Amino acid sequence: MMNHSHNGDPVTEKMFLDLFTGFVRIFHLKIYDTTKTEHYFTIGEREFISEPDAIIYKFTESESCDAARLESSVFVVAKVKQYCKDKKKDRTSNLRHASDDLAQVADHIASNVKGQHIGDMLAVTQSSSALGNNGVFGFIVQGTKVTLTSLKVGDDFFESKGFSVASNGINGTVNYSKQCNILLKRGRHELIPVMLSMATLFKND
Repeated sequence: MMNHSHNGDPVTEKMFLDLFTGFVRIFHLKIYDTTKTEHYFTIGEREFISEPDAIIYKFTESESCDAARLESSVFVVAKVKQYCKDKKKDRTSNLRHASDDLAQVADHIASNVKGQHIGDMLAVTQSSSALGNNGVFGFIVQGTKVTLTSLKVGDDFFESKGFSVASNGINGTVNYSKQCNILLKRGRHELIPVMLSMATLFKND
C-alpha cells in the first residue's frame, strides 16, 4: 500500500478517488465525484443520509413531450477508503444482526466500510437506480484495489418497520468480488471485461 507520494506528501483518499475515476473514464463511462452530494433513503419510518464518493450515471432521453432533455439515473456507486482491512479484526457480525443475507462474506473489507457502502447503494436503489427494483452495482476502492459489488433487495424491503428484516422474510443480498489491483497488469485484465460490459450496456440501451 502506498502511504506517500513521490514528493513525500501523504497520499489521500481523494487522490485514490481521482485515480479510480480516471481509470473508469477510459471506458467512456460517465463517473462523477459526489462527495458533497447527499442522498436519502427510508426504511419504515426512519430516514437515513448517504454520501457516495462517486457515481456512474446513465443518461437517457426524457419521455416528456415538453422539451427534449436527458435524465440521469444511477448505475454504479463507489465508496473509497484508503486502507485495507486487518483480517484479524473487525468481522461482519454487526451487519449480520440486521440481515443474514445483507452482507455476504468479504473478509478483505471492514464491516464499517461495508455498512457505508450498503447505505450508498440502498439510497440510490430507492430513489434513482437505473436498474429500478433490481438494485444497483457498486465499487469499493481501497487504495489501488477495487472490489465489484452488487445489491438486490425485495420489493418490501423499504417498508420494513425495523432492522430485523430477515426475520420478517424481507431481505437483501449484497455480493462481493475478489479484489483487483488497477496498478497491476493482472488486476487491470480482470477489471477490463467488467468495464467493457458496462459500457456495452450503455451503448445498447
